Amino acid sequence: MRWQRRARIVLVIVALATVAGVLATMRKRDDTGGSASVERLDPRAVAEATGGRTTRASGAEIPGFVDFEHMLTYDDGSVRFVKPKLTNTRSGRGEVLEGDEATVGPNQSHFVVTGNVVLTTADGLRATTQEATYSSAEEVVRAPGRVDFSKGATSGSGLGMSYDQRRDVLWLLKDANIAVAPQAGDPGMRIEAGAAAFARRDNYMRFEKGFTARRAGRVIRAESALAHLTEGQALRALELRERSGIVMEAAASGALQAMDARDMNLTFAEDGETLQHAVLAGRAVLQFAGQGGAPGRRIAADLIALDLGPDGEVTALAARRDVELSLPAAGDAPARTIRAERMQGAGEAGRGLTEARFTDRVEFREQVAPDRVRTATARALDVVLAADGGVETARFSGRTVFEDGALTARAPRAEYQIGTGRLQLTGEAQTRPQVQDARIFVEAVDIALTFDGPRMTATGSVQSVMKPAPRGDAKTADGPRVPGMLKDDQPANVTAATLEYDGGKGHAVYTGGSRLWQGDTAISAERITIDEGTGDLLASGGVRSTLVLDQRDTKTNGRRQVHTLASAQDLHYEEALRRATYTTNAHVNGPHGDLRAVKIEMYLLEGGGSLERVEAYDNVSVKAENRTATGARLTYFAEEEKYVMTGQVRTVADCRESTGKSLTFYRATDNVLMDGEQQQRTLSTSGGPCEPATPE
Repeated sequence: MRWQRRARIVLVIVALATVAGVLATMRKRDDTGGSASVERLDPRAVAEATGGRTTRASGAEIPGFVDFEHMLTYDDGSVRFVKPKLTNTRSGRGEVLEGDEATVGPNQSHFVVTGNVVLTTADGLRATTQEATYSSAEEVVRAPGRVDFSKGATSGSGLGMSYDQRRDVLWLLKDANIAVAPQAGDPGMRIEAGAAAFARRDNYMRFEKGFTARRAGRVIRAESALAHLTEGQALRALELRERSGIVMEAAASGALQAMDARDMNLTFAEDGETLQHAVLAGRAVLQFAGQGGAPGRRIAADLIALDLGPDGEVTALAARRDVELSLPAAGDAPARTIRAERMQGAGEAGRGLTEARFTDRVEFREQVAPDRVRTATARALDVVLAADGGVETARFSGRTVFEDGALTARAPRAEYQIGTGRLQLTGEAQTRPQVQDARIFVEAVDIALTFDGPRMTATGSVQSVMKPAPRGDAKTADGPRVPGMLKDDQPANVTAATLEYDGGKGHAVYTGGSRLWQGDTAISAERITIDEGTGDLLASGGVRSTLVLDQRDTKTNGRRQVHTLASAQDLHYEEALRRATYTTNAHVNGPHGDLRAVKIEMYLLEGGGSLERVEAYDNVSVKAENRTATGARLTYFAEEEKYVMTGQVRTVADCRESTGKSLTFYRATDNVLMDGEQQQRTLSTSGGPCEPATPE
């Protein structure tokens, strides 16, 4: 802004002061005593002169000369000029002051110029008013009425004026209005203020009682303003006080649109137009433009300092106390807010801010749904800012905690990829990342979490806890289901090298030395998959399991807890059938005895705590009490402790061997039924120990 163009009004005062100097030197002149008859302009005057020029009075130096149509001197020592024209030769600026009349008081310390007062200077200034008063004691010129001025493209007005000659300070006392007309290379400007002052010697301008400046789509406002000027009268700095603000009316998307604060200090480049630095104090706010004219990001704090590039883009920023960065919803992106005690931003010319760091009591919020807010807290947050005003990446450090409904994630460090919604949690030796929701708790070296679902990948010594289903949710048609091998009212622990979890589907896959346990019930395998949608469980790769089953004791007719140990290559538990299937080198040792086969199926009763029956297929071998049997197929009925074996059966009990196509026997009795279709035979061994039957 070229403030010097509005500063020329000071020359008006210089000219008025010159009048004061001239009139103060005037003295009562002696009557010439001519005898010729002269028409008197004022009979009260003791002396009159017509059409003359005065340059000296009573030995006082006149700073120039006064031309007049009439000069009248009165008995009390006062002097009146008619149509005076003062030319100031001392200032060297060629100032000329004209009016209808000028009067000088008796003590020559006070005079007034009235009626169509006009000031002109050699450099083109013209100022008009109706009355100007000068006090020689104060060396102050005052104009009580309206003052209008112009110089080239600059014009203005004010109501009331004072000029302090000693300090060289001009005040427009009320309703100051200054305008610069547009011209080539200059968009023009308009300033309005309740009062305005220009101190040419000290190179400043002051505006009071309200200040508004408009230039090239930029509006600056405050209750008061102080403009510091260069020696060439270009704007160097601007201080705004109380309710300060700047609005850029046609800001491009992502550019700075408005600044507001209680107070502002602005620093300009040498051209007096380009804003280079700003300090905003007292609930400062920076508003950036968004897409399509919508509001963009907003930065607020108690104190903000910023640097700006040549096109008005913010290239550096520091904020402190109650800092808040607000990002409005745009497209699919939700509204986001970052709060902290401090913010440090950096960028580059042509791009604006590209990154920012927040420290001390950091809080991050996302309005992901009308009734759902995702929050994060940390000691520090580093963000990468997108060109459209959004956030691309957020890196949290120091006691990071994310909360999204029932989900909570904790870690020493976290990187949030805003666009994909993926949160990468990393930790330290003593503090590892943790994630939990209503159904699962996970701790690992690293955890990658996606809130949609949620879904997560945990790696490195994974430890997890499957939580009990909320009351009324377990094993319902639409609620999560736990495998019937586990109790649904107790937590279950799982460890592994890695975990892939999809909370939306209730699907968890553990790999790498996986082990699941709940009390005495345990399953270990290379890979364990749990599906809470169906209640199924899959285990593969060196499966070993321990199940604690409630079984009826046929000898005592009571109930007893029986540990069932099993091993196989694979295990598949199907909740709908309450069936646990062990395949490939299956081996189960439990209430039914020691059983081996290619495939073994264990059917559980409702609730999973008791065994209903066992089915074994291919190369079946079972040892129960004192009996060993082999065959192709076996069914064991737990309630009766009854065995039914078919397919080339061979059994040995008490050194007595039997063979046939089917075998039925009971664990608690000696009742045996062998049906060999007329091929049954019994062989008794004698001498030496008898050999037990073994699978073929």
